[in-house]
Amino acid sequence: MELFSKGMGSELIPLLIVILPIIGALLTFIFRNNSMIRNITAISTTVIVWLLSLTLIPALRAGLVVAINLENFLVIGLTFQIDYLSLVFLNLFTLIWMLATIYASKYMAFEHAQTRFYIFLLLTYTGCLGVVAAGDFFTLFLFFELMAFCSYVLVIHEESEKAMKAGFLYLFLGVIGGLALLLAIIFQYNHTGSMAFVNLLPMFEGNRGKLFIILLLYTLGFGLKAGMAPLHIWLPQAHPIAPSPASALLSGIMIKTGAYGLIRVFASTFSYTSEVSTFYSETIGQYGYWLIWAGIITMFLGAFLALFQQGAKNILAYSSVSQIGYIIMGIGCAAYLGSYGAMAMSGVIYHTINHALFKGALFLTVGAIYIYTHDLDITKVRGLARKYPFLMVVFLVSAFGIAGVPGFNGYPSKSILHHAIVEAYEHNHLISLWWAEKIFTLTSALTICYFTKLFRGLFLGELPQKFKKLPDTPLVIKSVLTVFATLMVFIGIFPHVPLKGIVLKGVSVFPYQPYSVAYVEKLNVFNSHDLLAIVITFIIAGVIYFIFEKFNLYSIEFPQWMSVEKIFYTPLAKGFMFICLGPSVVLDRTVNKMYHGTGQASMDVFKHIGEIESSIDKAYSKAGNISTSVCHGIDHFEKTVNELYSINSKTGVNKNVSTLRICDLMAKEQGEVKVLKDAQLDCKKGYCPFAPDKKCVKNQLTFWEKLSVNPEWNLKNLNFDTIIVVTLFTILLVILVFFSKGLL
Repeated sequence: MELFSKGMGSELIPLLIVILPIIGALLTFIFRNNSMIRNITAISTTVIVWLLSLTLIPALRAGLVVAINLENFLVIGLTFQIDYLSLVFLNLFTLIWMLATIYASKYMAFEHAQTRFYIFLLLTYTGCLGVVAAGDFFTLFLFFELMAFCSYVLVIHEESEKAMKAGFLYLFLGVIGGLALLLAIIFQYNHTGSMAFVNLLPMFEGNRGKLFIILLLYTLGFGLKAGMAPLHIWLPQAHPIAPSPASALLSGIMIKTGAYGLIRVFASTFSYTSEVSTFYSETIGQYGYWLIWAGIITMFLGAFLALFQQGAKNILAYSSVSQIGYIIMGIGCAAYLGSYGAMAMSGVIYHTINHALFKGALFLTVGAIYIYTHDLDITKVRGLARKYPFLMVVFLVSAFGIAGVPGFNGYPSKSILHHAIVEAYEHNHLISLWWAEKIFTLTSALTICYFTKLFRGLFLGELPQKFKKLPDTPLVIKSVLTVFATLMVFIGIFPHVPLKGIVLKGVSVFPYQPYSVAYVEKLNVFNSHDLLAIVITFIIAGVIYFIFEKFNLYSIEFPQWMSVEKIFYTPLAKGFMFICLGPSVVLDRTVNKMYHGTGQASMDVFKHIGEIESSIDKAYSKAGNISTSVCHGIDHFEKTVNELYSINSKTGVNKNVSTLRICDLMAKEQGEVKVLKDAQLDCKKGYCPFAPDKKCVKNQLTFWEKLSVNPEWNLKNLNFDTIIVVTLFTILLVILVFFSKGLL
């Protein structure tokens, strides 16, 4: 294949297609204060992108591949490449998105935060376009994550508690899916050195374990986005709560990115090759078998749960789960059949187109009803056939399409998928695949039942009085729904036009046997066998509907413990958390106990220290009080001493005068005085000369008498320094005595 580079930078068209919505989102923000210009900007962006996608058709018809490689972007580089498969999805996405944006210009007039809605609508658009325009898994991953994060804002648009809960689940599972996808890409690149959409299967020969791990991770990542059971739990919560234009795109477009990723994995990267045919059968073929059953379970579970829903958008949400099951089953059949999988892949691509049309139309029709009724509970909103006959007609066309009624678009794609499951059974005649075909038919019957219930609830019966004066459907909405209905009827009447002109072009990308492709090309879906099969399906549907009506089974409400979340995800989450956090929790508890133990011991020690400190404080307080009292006493004593000094001074003067007088008398009687003083001196020395035995006798004076006689101990000799020293010494003695008692 050649690189398409004719004209002025024609190879830039894929890059331009991806970038334009970002520019449109920026312009929408700039013109946010003018609602008309803002809406025109958003619509014009989608129209231009759609026209650009159409310009790629002539190049691909000429056998060219439009590609561009941004080598220096994010070191690894980004690669955009448009082949026929990409072109089919690109044209489909741009058409549906354009119609939904035109519809939103009227629908969102009744909603809040309109500018935010349009900005993230266009950013999500960039993510979806980048996924199908990517030339390798790394580029696909980046835009896959951009789509997931930006569409989160669309899901939580109502900002209610229910919307936030649904948005959290959507984002949480989106992150898990993204991580699984990233791991698969890393493992693939580590083993092969390539992330391109080329056949890498021969490089895994002899390494089945790693191959199965990569396949499982890819299935988890893309299956979460597609809504494959049991990974579908976000879808019934996100679709009903989002605005109807966003719901139509979530169901009609965004879940198809998951299907597109699975197609790239099983039909491009790990496709059949004669060089490793045995290895293919033992690995991809075997994995395809289990993928068939994943699709069968998904389609049946979605249809079964839709029977018991009372909200119109809830029914459509579970219907989306069921219909994606058809697509996954087809991918599994294609992988299981290998080079003979052209029939299955044709059914996958065809049903992807048809589901985008009839499910988009159904969500937009229900949204047109919600604009004025503000309620979609089919037990309350009834009898709208006379009020909105146009909406009833569009609803019937869409319902006939999804039910597989001949003459409407769902019939050819479902017939081809039915052929695929029959071929899968005939390939190895496994009895399990025979049962899979029976469940396929039963699921188609259940689809007829829940749409009959939905139609009867919305359009038949007595119209409530409060709905009789509702305004008519806006012209813009009627125009968009007319385009959807016209396309569905056209495909139903002329099924071979899109089959040959679109579907088989996409199939030509894969290495299927030429005669297998030729058989699909010549297939006539209006044959007696296929028509009889649809008649049988309607008969089964009639029996089931009668039984459900007879025994009032439609109103059954399953207990919460029977939900997939309680049965599967809650135990899984608890087990995962235990594995991840169990050892750390045990360690944390042990450390906490140790902390509590040491903390308690420390508290006891500090408690005793506190008691001791309290005792010391009390002792200091008492000692301080005593010291204060002593100081007051000393002060009082000092004052008394000062007074005594003053008195002694006066007494001394008087004594001096008396002494002078006495001296005069003593001078006169000197002799007598001398004798007397000698005698007194002897007495002082302890001898008494006048004693009869004339011996020395010691004077028996008391301590206090000696002090009074000793002139050195006279109060006159005391000074202030001496008093201070004595006082401090006294205080020290008091403190020592007190503490000695306290410590003992």
